[in-house]
Amino acid sequence: MCSSDLINFEGNQRMRSARLKKSMQTKKGDMLKFSKLSEDISELKSLYERNGFYQVSIKYELEKDENNQITVNIIVDEKARIRIKRVTVEGNNSVKTGKILDLMETRSAWLFRRGYFNSESFENDLARIKMYYQNLGFLDTTTSPTFDYDEEKGFMYIKIVINEGSQYHVGDVLVEGNIVFSKEEVFKYISVEKGEPFSYVKLRGDVESIRGLYYQKGYMNAVVGVDRALEPGANTIDIVFNIDAKDVVYLGKVNIKGNTKTKDIIMR
Repeated sequence: MCSSDLINFEGNQRMRSARLKKSMQTKKGDMLKFSKLSEDISELKSLYERNGFYQVSIKYELEKDENNQITVNIIVDEKARIRIKRVTVEGNNSVKTGKILDLMETRSAWLFRRGYFNSESFENDLARIKMYYQNLGFLDTTTSPTFDYDEEKGFMYIKIVINEGSQYHVGDVLVEGNIVFSKEEVFKYISVEKGEPFSYVKLRGDVESIRGLYYQKGYMNAVVGVDRALEPGANTIDIVFNIDAKDVVYLGKVNIKGNTKTKDIIMR
């Protein structure tokens, strides 16, 4: 096994070596693990990216001496620091641009806001936009970002093109299975209604509400599932809540432990 006897940095003009070493798992004297070193390179790139060096390139080279000691040389090409100058949105016919921008962490530089681009945050932004559309019934929405750069000024321009697709609505809402209670009672815990935009969030909330009904009545093993069926050409989705109440669970013996100063009868 080889150990990392020394870690050197080259090309890091805007960040001190001490700061970079602090973010690494690999330390001087550790057994060298290539998997950990690869993770360190990824973390260093993320650190640079969070500080505006989106185009940074980082690699490592190893030098081995006669004593089987390894020197890790980490070579950094910082490139230019990039700030976001503008974020624009196109194709959003059903949702206002301001609402979409409010969903995003990625923002342009302004006053004390540095406006550095972070790819992980941006991917989360796109996921939030898609989820927001899905909860309005636009299940097929896609986002296509493009990036333009002004290398001389260090600016990035982001454009997000949205293809909303079709909006889907709720069709028939049914309750089936071993429901035990009346359907009227179960429907009191269902909020989705025929004709409204389909929403995964609302549907999941209804499943939890139905489970709560059964748990409160002692059906602790009740299973609540949902089937969805798309009506071809109608853009409507029929919803079937499949319920298996199973058996009532009764309370058995109650044991009390740890009460060294208070008698069981008092606690009961």
